Amino acid sequence: MDKDILTVILYPFFGGSLNAKQREYVKTNLKIATDAELDEILAGEADEEKLSKIIENISSPDRIKYFALAKSISEMDTFAGASSAKMIKYAKLLGLKSTETGFDFDIYDDEAVRTNEFETIVKNFSLISGAVGFIPFVPVSDIFILTPLQIVMINSIFRLYDFEFDAKEFLKTAGATLGAGVVFRFTSKLLCNFVPFLGWAINSSVAFAGCYAIGIVARRYAEEKGAVSADSLKDIFEKAADDGKIEFAKLKDFILAKKEELINELKKYSGCCKNEETFYEDKEEPTDTRNSVKDEEPPSTPKKRKSTKNTKTSTTEEKGDNHKIDSDFI
Repeated sequence: MDKDILTVILYPFFGGSLNAKQREYVKTNLKIATDAELDEILAGEADEEKLSKIIENISSPDRIKYFALAKSISEMDTFAGASSAKMIKYAKLLGLKSTETGFDFDIYDDEAVRTNEFETIVKNFSLISGAVGFIPFVPVSDIFILTPLQIVMINSIFRLYDFEFDAKEFLKTAGATLGAGVVFRFTSKLLCNFVPFLGWAINSSVAFAGCYAIGIVARRYAEEKGAVSADSLKDIFEKAADDGKIEFAKLKDFILAKKEELINELKKYSGCCKNEETFYEDKEEPTDTRNSVKDEEPPSTPKKRKSTKNTKTSTTEEKGDNHKIDSDFI
């Protein structure tokens, strides 16, 4: 295949990395002979001016085809939704109509794009939290495992909604507003819930639903710039937690199948709270013989905070029919 065309198709992945499945797919379908050749292309400079000149000579049907191919490569990653912003930018560079992208939202509508980003953030972090529920940890000392994860998620949501407020302060505020029992029930307490054969473990459903609910509450808090009544926050949290459990039921098998990959994502955030006990690299995952799952793709007045650097990853405040459990589940 022509090198310029390869550049167009692989442009969204420049400077990044592809997993083994993506690399094999790319080499097979784009006729790239070796990993070295692929790496050379991916190491190219993200030059939008050069890309635009190449695109000028590509027909509209081919632009749609190349975008669809790049999107399918992206969706082979469990956290494909994390790259949706890059894919949206790519679609705009190609000059595609929103209806030609395969996204179920309007990429030219800023609010729709932000909603999609929010849903991706909460879904991804809830998946990781759910995966933690299938791994045993030393009791009590690991009650902080999910805290770094939640802090990154909350900061990502606050940044998305241009709200300057510290995530740790938000968690304290939420605890005081919702009542310690409500938040505690979905975070620390169930970390010490004994599960036969696995020992001390978090209840996976509660871990997922709790993260999901905290994300929903964080968005409302950010949207209202902290001006939300205690009763409203409590109602939002409890409804979102119930919705989260429903989502978990849909995604349970997927989480089990992708458990190792999800736990590896957790380790990326383990160092963000240096003074707290978070995640230990030397812990080994047990063999869970209770389930057999095939590893396949699933069909107060806020205070100002200092700007923090975190990764973005984007579910809904209301239930809907747009949740998927296949390769493009996010």
